[in-house]
Parts: sequence; structure tokens; C-alpha cells
Amino acid sequence: MKKTNKFLFLFPLFFYFAFTMLLFPSDLILFNGKVITAKGAQVTEAVVIKGKKIVFTGTTEKALKYKKGPTEIFDLKGKTVTPGFHDSDTNFKLGSELFGNKLNLYGLSKKEIIKKLRQYFDSPGKKSIVYGYLFDHLNSKGEKWPSKHDLDKISGSIPIIVYRTGGRSAWVNSKVLKTAGISRFTPDVKGGEIFRFPDRSPTGILMNNALSLLDKLNPEANDPDPETFRKNLLKNVKIANSLGITSVTTSGGSYLIEQLKALQKEKKLTLRFFVSLPAKNIGSYMIKKLAFNSGNDYIRTGFLKITADGSFSSQSAAIFSKYIGKNNYGPLLLNRYELLELTEVLHRNKWQAGIHAEGNRSVFTFLNILEKLYKRYGARGSRHRIENSKLVLGSDLKRISKLSVVLSIRPAECSGEFHLAEKTLGERTASSFSAIASLKDKNIPVIFGSGWPENTMDPIPGLYFALKRKNIKNREPVEEWFAEEKIPLHEAIRSYTFWPAYATYSEKRAGTIEAGKSADIIIFNSDISGSLKGKKPSITDLSVFRTIVGGKTVFKSR
Repeated sequence: MKKTNKFLFLFPLFFYFAFTMLLFPSDLILFNGKVITAKGAQVTEAVVIKGKKIVFTGTTEKALKYKKGPTEIFDLKGKTVTPGFHDSDTNFKLGSELFGNKLNLYGLSKKEIIKKLRQYFDSPGKKSIVYGYLFDHLNSKGEKWPSKHDLDKISGSIPIIVYRTGGRSAWVNSKVLKTAGISRFTPDVKGGEIFRFPDRSPTGILMNNALSLLDKLNPEANDPDPETFRKNLLKNVKIANSLGITSVTTSGGSYLIEQLKALQKEKKLTLRFFVSLPAKNIGSYMIKKLAFNSGNDYIRTGFLKITADGSFSSQSAAIFSKYIGKNNYGPLLLNRYELLELTEVLHRNKWQAGIHAEGNRSVFTFLNILEKLYKRYGARGSRHRIENSKLVLGSDLKRISKLSVVLSIRPAECSGEFHLAEKTLGERTASSFSAIASLKDKNIPVIFGSGWPENTMDPIPGLYFALKRKNIKNREPVEEWFAEEKIPLHEAIRSYTFWPAYATYSEKRAGTIEAGKSADIIIFNSDISGSLKGKKPSITDLSVFRTIVGGKTVFKSR
């Protein structure tokens, strides 16, 4: 009787799989590999794709039975396969503009920036105001901030505005200060800072809310030429595909959405976009009846962004302990009442809030607000986000988990800032800097992003830091930096795959390799899954062999 019941139970399953294989012959079978599904630490051998979807994952033997008619069969020969990576922190509008004629100063020292600006001024064409982007004072000797005098040597008559990485501070010349009416008598702006010489005259560095003083100059606000922009945008889409990136969360606003729709109409879009918008414009979105997470498979509206503090690298993130050598705590750019009012509007109208909060004090303030709102309105299925998270109080970890808050981290950027963390925070506070394992131990959704174009879009440096707690460029520090915060490979991959899908409310469609989900897949050039069994991962030698989006190959290495 037991044998008969067992047979009756198995027969429908056998019939289902046989029927599926006959009715839905595959387009692509990947077999004989190491398939990291991102469902926990699960690893299998093969994947079968039909159209835009995954129809099977499992053993090679079963996968090959799906071959009916014209089917591409690819022997992975031990290569690793993962879900497509999602970069959770990008700015495709700025990144595509920098492909054009904007002055990209990324990675340059002050001396190199001055040289590039001189060359620009010597080039043909009338210049009424000059903008530069992505300068970082930490790239210069002594890591000191430059001053207006450096730019005055280039031009004293044409305004020069050079934005630092992150866009929350600027280096300007005397012409800008004069035109904007910024002098020794100008009072400090709440939530901002005017750097000053001992006589209180401005040095030429404006930080955070002090940038509002430049509004008098009518800073560059015109959108770029659409045709040129789309051309550069498409180049960046292809670069992302070559790095195994199949979807991104990006800032860029309505202009980027319009240009993405044009590319999709031309059937050129091979990257999925979740576009965040500035929260300050929530009123206009409501008037236009724009809904959160609206769109299609390739273009969706993402969270509304609130900027609560500055950046850690410029020592303007809001923290509880003073920055060593600076004697301040970093400002909150919005006071708690302003932050409460704005977040309440978003939460009440079921928009996802994404708050830029690098410092532990800004995170603490945001969590207090969410507790009030959840008590007043309920959770409402919210998955609010903390963007570019750097420092979190250990006592706040339980609250973050309880409130279902997602933490977005730039692991590669953090790997270049550990020396700065110890220098400006002290070893005790620095121990909580990018404490990824501690976050995951509390079941907090952690998602990884690059911060491109401020940093490379390549996910490999981020994976390396998560696994090794070292900087991939120089393999420093010699001893792993707070090694207890390392995470295993499958968890690092989930922070690039499953958890970003969860953060964008798309986990039913993407994020793992399993039947029924979109065929967004990466094939790497080698087997890295050995690290799942405790073996040394070969992350530094890793490269993308093939990227598949929606069942179509969008990149293949030569």
C-alpha cells in the first residue's frame, strides 16, 4: 500500500516535467558548471532558459533532457554562474554627461586638475562659466583642501565651480564668491559650512547647504542634448553589461527616464533601471499622479531620495563623536522636524524613502522618525532605505531589523577609506565602519552599490572587500581590517543579487536563479564557488565571460 501511494505521488511530478520539456523546448542550456543560485548557499550544475525566463535549475542530466529542436547547448566546464548583478547606487545621468564635454576630474590631484583646467581655458570657444566634477582633495599630497587662490591663477574674470565627489561640496574661485556675494561678513548657512581663513574671509570651499549660496549664479541646470546624451548613455549601458551588471538603481530624475524610454523604443536597452527621484519634488509627483514602482520590466520609478547629511570623506557626515582634528560632529542638513515632515509625506503615500545618511547620528535620527511613523500609520509594507551607509550604532542594529530598513553600502569605496576612518574617528568608532557581517547577523537586508561615476562600476573590488576586508588595488592592509566583519562569498553575491531585488520590490521576478524568474545571468570565466566550501576565492582573477539579460546575450568576451 505504501509503495502504491508513493508511486501515485511521484507520477504527477514525472508527468509535469515530461510535459514541460515537450511543450517548452529550451533556447539555451548551460550545464556542467557551478551555479550559485543566490538562494542561501545553494549551488547546482545547470540552468535551462526558454525565451525570457529560467525554466529549470538542477543537475546536468536533467537539464539536457530539455533539448528539443534548435537549442544552444553550452558546456560551462566548471565556470561559475550567478544571477545578474544589480548595482544599487549609481548616477547614470551624471556618468553619461561626463562622457561628453563636462570636465571629469576623477582621480586627479590638485596639480593635475589645475593643468586640465588650463588646457580647457586654452581650448577654442567662449566660456561664461566653467564647471568641473568629481575632484577629491584626498588625492593630493597632505590631503588638504585647495583654495580660491589656486583657481584664481587660471581665471579671475570667469567663474569656476569644481564639485567634489558626492556633489555636496564645491571649490570655487574669487569671481564666484564675488558674484554670489559671499564674503567674511556672510553668515554661515544652517546645515552648511563656508570654509574660512583666520580673518574669516572665505577660502573658496563651500560645503553642504552652503552650496545654496551659488543659486545666484544660476548654476548649470540645462539638460544635455538628448541625442548626444543617449549615445553616451548607451555606451555606459554596454560597459555595465560587460561587468555582469543587469540592473541598476540610479539617480537621474525625469530627464533620464525620458531618454531611457527612447532607447527602449529603439530596442537598444539591455539594462534594467530603477530611477530614484528627489523627495523635495513629491508635490509635483502627486499632482502628476506618478506612482512608486510604476513602469515596465526595464524602467521603473524607484525611491524618493532625502539627503540628511554630508559625506564621511569630507568629514561632514553627522556622527556622535567629534572628528579628530576638526572638533565638530558633522551637520544634519535637515533638522528632525523637517526630516519628519518630509518622510511622513512619503510614508503616508506609500513611497519608498531612500535617505542619504553616512553618519550614525543621521541614521539614529531617521530611525526615531520611522518608529513614530510606524506607530502612527503602521509599517504599510515599507522597505525604506539608508543610502551609502558607513557608520551605524551597534545599539541601532535591532531597530533597523525590526523596522525592515534596507542598508545600501558602497563596499569598494569603504575599502579606500579605512585609513581615513581610523585617522578621523579613532579605532573604537572605526570598528563599526562598514560593519557588514554585524548587519547581516541581525538579518538586515544589505545591498551593494558602486557610487559610480564617483567610483568604478566594477563589482569585483566590492566583492573583494566584503570577502577579505582589504583594498583590491594594493591588497592593504596587510592584516585584514576588522576581519570579523568579513562575509562568505554566497552572502556577498546575495548583496548584489537577491537583496537588491528585495529592495526594489522585484524579488518575485529577479535576484535568484530559479524556475519562473527572468533569465538575467552572468557566466564568469572561472570557478569561484570553491570559497563556498571554505577554499580560497579567486576573486582577483575573476572576469565576466558572458552576460544574459532577459534570455538574450548582451555581452560576450572574445
